[in-house]
Amino acid sequence: MLSKTLLRGAKPASRCLAGPSIASRSMATTVGQDIFRPTKFGGKYTVTLIPGDGIGAEVSESVKQIFKADNVPVEWEQVDVTGIETGNKHSEELFRESIASLKR
Repeated sequence: MLSKTLLRGAKPASRCLAGPSIASRSMATTVGQDIFRPTKFGGKYTVTLIPGDGIGAEVSESVKQIFKADNVPVEWEQVDVTGIETGNKHSEELFRESIASLKR
């Protein structure tokens, strides 16, 4: 009987403590906004284009034409990395070129 009385008294107290509350929400960013801004040279963005093999070469040419037709301020730096060995450059050298271009 005593336990029922204690429980009845505890229920209203717990409702007061855990009653509905209004929570405020805010947006937080963890990364600075200017980290992802590309480097601008002369009013144009320098973009690395790696066409690759297969349809990549055809698609990249179409992208370049579309950007040119829309007057997008992009200067393409094309690096031809391919899985096929060519006589003039080795794949490791082409890989280094592409990484250097991406870092610029």
